[in-house]
Amino acid sequence: AVAPEFVETPQDIILSCEDQIPSSSAIAEDACGEVAIDFSESEEVSECGRVITRTWVASDLCGNTSSYTQHITVVDDVAPVFVSVPAEVFIGCGDEYTFVPNAVDACSEVAVSFSDIPLDGCAGGMLRTWLASDACGNIATAQTTITREDDAAPIMTQFPEDVYADCSAIPSALSAGIEYIDNCSDVQVSFVEVTKGGDCAYDFIIERTWTLTDACGNSSQWLWRIYVVDQVAPVFSSL
Repeated sequence: AVAPEFVETPQDIILSCEDQIPSSSAIAEDACGEVAIDFSESEEVSECGRVITRTWVASDLCGNTSSYTQHITVVDDVAPVFVSVPAEVFIGCGDEYTFVPNAVDACSEVAVSFSDIPLDGCAGGMLRTWLASDACGNIATAQTTITREDDAAPIMTQFPEDVYADCSAIPSALSAGIEYIDNCSDVQVSFVEVTKGGDCAYDFIIERTWTLTDACGNSSQWLWRIYVVDQVAPVFSSL
């Protein structure tokens, strides 16, 4: 008994998951008569691709059979693609950059992660590297420069009110007990004192000015006036 013989058959092929799966067919002949061909297809899916198995079974009128199998292997060898990644963004000094770019892949789900490298600058910043990876380990990267902007000057959180003082009890600059903060960086403090004359030698104004300057050059000034007056009458030492 002689089984039918396949005379035209498709070859095994390997495709990318982005490729279209082609149709295929097989032709068999038999020396004694007509041939019937049955076709079946199955698919085995893995994490990183799939294998399509196509089987043709040729039968003649006497029940002799032969078969042919084609394997179509679909692999994921294409990295994900970022849809939109800004090259540079500017954020406030105390803000966090919460945007996460979207990435797509032709074959599987995509996970997006990032890592930061600090950058120099008066308010700081970072170079953020985005990493998109698919289920098969294909990766794509992109980068965003994130620059922090500081346009707010330091402020005093504790500062004295202007006062009137007797010439014998002038408060010291240290007694001002100032406290200050800045939302971004360290603060440099400078101090200047100026005395302005009044109507008499012991009536005058002391103006003490503190200047707060942050690393980005934002500054604020705070003025404490001390009005010095002579309100004590002379006292006879002897009569």
